[in-house]
Amino acid sequence: MSNGVLYYPSINLSSIEYLKALSLFYDHLYRIVPAGVDIRDADGVEYLEDIGFVRPGLNPAPYVEATSDVFLNKTKEWSAAALDTGDEAVFVHEDKIDVVVRGIFSDLGFDNDGGWYSVPTDLASNYMLYLASEIANRNNLSLVTDNWGAWTATSYFNLNGGVEELCSPPDVEVSEFALFSFVMSDFVPLNLVDISLEDIERFRRTRRDEIVAFRDSISSLRKELNEVLDHGVRLDVINSKIKEYDKALSDYKRSASLINIKGWGGVSMMGIPMPSAITNHLSLDARSMFALGVSGLAIGGLYSLVNKKKDLIDLSRANPASFIFHVERTFKNYTLKRGGGDINFHAWNCMEEYVND
Repeated sequence: MSNGVLYYPSINLSSIEYLKALSLFYDHLYRIVPAGVDIRDADGVEYLEDIGFVRPGLNPAPYVEATSDVFLNKTKEWSAAALDTGDEAVFVHEDKIDVVVRGIFSDLGFDNDGGWYSVPTDLASNYMLYLASEIANRNNLSLVTDNWGAWTATSYFNLNGGVEELCSPPDVEVSEFALFSFVMSDFVPLNLVDISLEDIERFRRTRRDEIVAFRDSISSLRKELNEVLDHGVRLDVINSKIKEYDKALSDYKRSASLINIKGWGGVSMMGIPMPSAITNHLSLDARSMFALGVSGLAIGGLYSLVNKKKDLIDLSRANPASFIFHVERTFKNYTLKRGGGDINFHAWNCMEEYVND
């Protein structure tokens, strides 16, 4: 797993608590900032810049041409549902847009006001998703967002749209492979708002070994799950990796006593392609979760795929979208508004809505 992360799709960093959570896990955070754009960050971001966590913005100019090629191909391939011009709009800076994509925006009637295009939210977010993915892949960075829509869209596009209609509800037989969410919980301090930036810096400096070990254990487990193919399911090796993860997380939490943690919450999700052999072993269907470790680690099914095996092997090598989001332990109370279920069920619903839209 990369020690750096690319935050998207926003330019401004507005939540200092969110940044604190990321700084306890990643070494560096980057974002996409066109030349000449004024940044309006939250109080405290300057300190995180001073200690080397928040890095200078990445200029999108070297990446927009390659990104626009992908974007244009996908809009043709999928009939560009995002080209439906609704009322909601966001602003996209012209430096983030290749000249061909810029032409599309102009042809669709979107005005350029001082270098900014007012573009429908769905169209702009899809293009920014491509841009973020391109920059992350070419710089070996993980992707992170605090937006559910961006997370599900990234997963969808990384899979080249290869999801079955309606995301294969549980009563539909799962195809040969399925994408599952790797869900980690209880690894963000509940009293994050009370932890000073100075204590954050001290933890990062003095507990680096534990942070790296925790991050490496996640990467090792992901790698093992990705390499479980066909009938060569090495559950003993996977179980060993799970134990390593549990120990690393335990050591990580113990080391955090340095900053007076009063409890743990938070969730991270990553997409993992897995063969049906292991999903059958875990008795997983399209919307169930299976606890893997003792430290709040689980595998949850989001949707099944129609892609060929090679596509999924290629996907497993790609930089996954990660999603760290502050949630309370009573997350189910929130999902009751959407028909009940846990965080994975909510993610499944988000993906289903994205596909249907």
